[in-house]
Amino acid sequence: MVYKTVDLADGREAVLDWARKKDLPEILVVVNDVIREGKYFFDNQPYTSKGQLVWFEHATKTGILKQDFFLIARVDGKVIGGAIVQPHPQAQSTNRAHLALYDIFISKNFRNLGLGTLLTKELVEIAKQHGVEVLQLSVYASNERAFHVYEKCGFKKAGRLTRGIKFSDGTYTDEILMEYLFKQQPKPTTATGVPVSLDAYDPNGNYIHIGDTTSDITGTYGLDWTPQVPGTYQIIATFHGSTSYGGSSAQTYMSVSNPAPTASPYPEINLPPTETYILTAAIAIILAIVIGFAVTILVLRKRP
Repeated sequence: MVYKTVDLADGREAVLDWARKKDLPEILVVVNDVIREGKYFFDNQPYTSKGQLVWFEHATKTGILKQDFFLIARVDGKVIGGAIVQPHPQAQSTNRAHLALYDIFISKNFRNLGLGTLLTKELVEIAKQHGVEVLQLSVYASNERAFHVYEKCGFKKAGRLTRGIKFSDGTYTDEILMEYLFKQQPKPTTATGVPVSLDAYDPNGNYIHIGDTTSDITGTYGLDWTPQVPGTYQIIATFHGSTSYGGSSAQTYMSVSNPAPTASPYPEINLPPTETYILTAAIAIILAIVIGFAVTILVLRKRP
């Protein structure tokens, strides 16, 4: 039964359908051709028919691989590509059951026709319907075309492994980790962070408890505090954690200087030299008059 028919950029029609056991030989031809190119797959050795048959039977029998998690594309009845969503390899034995891995392969002659985008969007929607919470993938940094397709389909860059891939010619490229988060909720407006204790050691090595506060939803926190002596302080922040985050701590240093002298509230008036000279002369004349008046009074008092 055909899942969907889509139009490629060159006008040809591609039929999307679920992979069956009988399709494995054709699938292996395309996958192994891509592996031999040495530019896109992490595996560098072609798969064997027997190995893939054992994997497919085991995966479908145990439920690890759901039938509607593996789409293939045909043009003129021939398999030319496919995409698959698989549970995380450790999902059965760890707390990673909410994760799934995405992979895609397309024959060299059918690239740049929009098939990669079509398959990726279909598998993202299928994974969402089956309750997958996080869909992950890895892509070579040198494969810019695929990286942009994943971004266009909603994947976000989650990390980068520098020189994570070494090609057969001895050159390297980075491995980019990407993820699609399905269960994203609206950002709460009333959420808070975690309790934070702020302590310090002053320049003399004395311990000081600055105070306690709570970080906000972005992790920002702060307290007003007046250091008592100048010098370098070691500041320690202790995050007590919550049911969602484990406790941790961080430290930094700050330097405190003596406060600058307080400026006078009254403006300082500097007179020009001429005005200063006139003012000085006027003061001298006034003093001379006062002194002369005082002498006159003394003389008058001494007369009989």
